[in-house]
Amino acid sequence: MKRVGSLCLICGLLVALGGCGVREAEITLIPTLSPSQAVVTPATEPTPPTTPEPILEPTLKPPTLAEMEFSIVVGAQTLTLGEQAGAFPWGTELEADSERYWSSDGFPSFELTCGEGLLLGGFRPEKSIETTENAILRTIENRSPNYKTYRGAYVGMSMEDFQALYPDAEEISSGHRYDYTDPPNCFLKQIVFYFEENQLVEFRIVIGVDDWAY
Repeated sequence: MKRVGSLCLICGLLVALGGCGVREAEITLIPTLSPSQAVVTPATEPTPPTTPEPILEPTLKPPTLAEMEFSIVVGAQTLTLGEQAGAFPWGTELEADSERYWSSDGFPSFELTCGEGLLLGGFRPEKSIETTENAILRTIENRSPNYKTYRGAYVGMSMEDFQALYPDAEEISSGHRYDYTDPPNCFLKQIVFYFEENQLVEFRIVIGVDDWAY
C-alpha cells in the first residue's frame, strides 16, 4: 500500500509540473512603450467658416479736379456733368417735381425739374424705357440761390465777388454774360453766367460738341 501511494504521489507531481509547463508556453508577453516612444496624435483645430466675398456693384471712376469744375454743389454732394452711376438722384438729395422723356434726332433724352429754378437734362441709355439709369447729364440750368458752382458762385452774388472767383471767365456781353470754358476738351464744357444789375441771376453748366454748346 505504501508503494502504491508513493507512485500516485509521484504521478501527481509529474502532472502538476507538466501543467505548469503548458501554462508557461501559452503566456504571451505584450511589449510596452516608454513615454519617449509613444506616438502622440496632435489635436486638430476646427476650420473657421468661410465668408463669401461681397458682390460689388460697378461704379464710375471719381471725377478729376478739372471735371469737378463743371459740377453743381447740392448740400454736401456734388453733381458733375457726364455719365451717372445708377438712377436719379445720382447720390444727391435732389427730388424731381416733373420728368419729361423724348427722342431728339434719334437720341433718347430726358429733362428733370427739381424745385424752383433747377433744370437737369441729358441723354438716356435706353430708347424704349423712360429711365435715368446710367444717364448722361449734359446740362444743368440753375436760377435758385440754393446751389453753387464748384468754385462757389451762386445766384444773387455780386459781379465783383464773381470776378474774384472766375478771373479767367470770358466776357461775352458787357455786364450781362460771362463764359468759363474748357478748351482742351474736344467735347466743349462751359459754364455760362448771366447777370442783371450787377447780380448773378442764372448759370448754366453744359456740354457741347466742338464749339457748339448744348
